[in-house]
Amino acid sequence: MDAQFHSERDGIVMELFTEEFIGHFYDSSADMTADLHSNYKGSSPYHVNYCGYENCEPGYTFGPALRSSYLIHIIFRGKGSYYVGDRTYPVDAGQIFLIYPGDMTTYRADLEEPWSYGWIGFSGYGVEAMLSQCGFSHTSHVITIPNLDLAYACIQNLMKAHQITYANELHRTAELLQFFAMILESRPKDASTGHFYSRSTYAKAARAYIMSNYNKKLRIMDLAAHIGVDRGYLTKSFQEEYQMSPQEFLMQQRVIQAGKLLKETRKPISEIASEVGYPDALAFSRIFKRHTGFTPSAYRHADRREIDLDETSDKIISPALPRPSYAQTAMDYLGNNFQKKIRISEIADLMGVDRSYLTKNFQREFQMSPQEFLIKLRMDHACSLLKHTTEPLASIAAQVGYSDQQSFTKSFKKYTGRSPLEYRCHALSQEAEAPRKD
Repeated sequence: MDAQFHSERDGIVMELFTEEFIGHFYDSSADMTADLHSNYKGSSPYHVNYCGYENCEPGYTFGPALRSSYLIHIIFRGKGSYYVGDRTYPVDAGQIFLIYPGDMTTYRADLEEPWSYGWIGFSGYGVEAMLSQCGFSHTSHVITIPNLDLAYACIQNLMKAHQITYANELHRTAELLQFFAMILESRPKDASTGHFYSRSTYAKAARAYIMSNYNKKLRIMDLAAHIGVDRGYLTKSFQEEYQMSPQEFLMQQRVIQAGKLLKETRKPISEIASEVGYPDALAFSRIFKRHTGFTPSAYRHADRREIDLDETSDKIISPALPRPSYAQTAMDYLGNNFQKKIRISEIADLMGVDRSYLTKNFQREFQMSPQEFLIKLRMDHACSLLKHTTEPLASIAAQVGYSDQQSFTKSFKKYTGRSPLEYRCHALSQEAEAPRKD
């Protein structure tokens, strides 16, 4: 850092904050000290107790000493040594060393390049976990700081907020949290798991999000991105916590809410489908039946004792039914819509799953991908039209879901080995050669 630390900045004389003032803030303009220990610090997760700045002389030593709260020193320039227990840490500019409450410590400035540092003392029941996330532990007391300018600004702002007011209490806490947030953002995630929190935490966050957003277009990969993990990790975490995948839970919540609307309102089924996240009423009806054994209309008119969707148990009561087959639902949908412009990702969205999940299930159940099945449906129907009608190729292409004849011709030849025209001619010649029955 440059000589700005030796000069007066924004009305604060930084070099006046020596270790003898620790435990207080110094107001240079009023020539007074003010103890800023809060009456509420015992019940607060984070509380700033004191801060300061020091330009040390060569060999300047502080300690041995004990602290009653946490204390960090931010090295802005120079270097020195930090001693805690039987450990010795060389500390350079751009690093922070931490003193834990109750630890006997000493620190000494280098003889040739004495350090200049700022310090912040703090306490609170949330501090230990925060420090652990930043990389500190009782066996690792030194970390590197990503941005010294922001650290200096933090010290400066803390000193400005020296008066004993509730607003300043909030300002000091905000500065402390922003400082540690900066450190956290620069750190890699935990090497063992790749994530900061437990699997249970992510699963519960996903569950809460689904409960609040089941009625929207929601893909599990988007949910995972919203929470900050990848889809595979979220799915595994959710499965461990709730014994079902997030896709299944999303589907379940949609069916539960649809059941309530069917029983408690007279809304059209298409409107209910839309309200629970299904823009396609036909897809909704198939999914609802697979979960409950009833069509939406039949469920609406069924005796409530026959079947119920238990909203609180997180389980749909239909023990005689197998778990829903996403693959079969997709196959049925393709069978009824192959003539339309359709993408597999859109089917997955309708079902509340992502494309790769649907494809994997479809492949396992039918030994082909949904895309391959869609092409098979289209080509088989095209073969029938070519063989039994005289409709032009452009019309046939449109009837099997192709917006242009060229794409249809290319796909057809790849599937059958013949162009559509060649296939028609071959079919007609075979028919002409076939013996006629009297």
